Amino acid sequence: MGSEVWALIHTGKNPGHRDYRATITTMWRAFPSDPAVSADKVPPEPPEAPRTPRQMADAWVRRVRKWAHAQGFYVSDGGALPHLIMHAYVTAHPHDPRPSLRRR
Repeated sequence: MGSEVWALIHTGKNPGHRDYRATITTMWRAFPSDPAVSADKVPPEPPEAPRTPRQMADAWVRRVRKWAHAQGFYVSDGGALPHLIMHAYVTAHPHDPRPSLRRR
């Protein structure tokens, strides 16, 4: 039963109960990566021809995932990167800021 349905049923049984607080919990799971991999062993991406903004952003996300693995964290290949990992990467690599998808 969804929380909205429960709230309606509960209010029907208890007319004085009219306010409810929704609490959302997001679970993250991190695993140590292979200890044989270190930050020094992350290969740089080979230079390529000029790219589209989307390709540049995708390449940046791949670099951040490789870096996170090298730092000892497991980051899934799908979905969005946690903001704290992106912030830590940009702090450690100020020369590699996140590319913008906005047109100039």
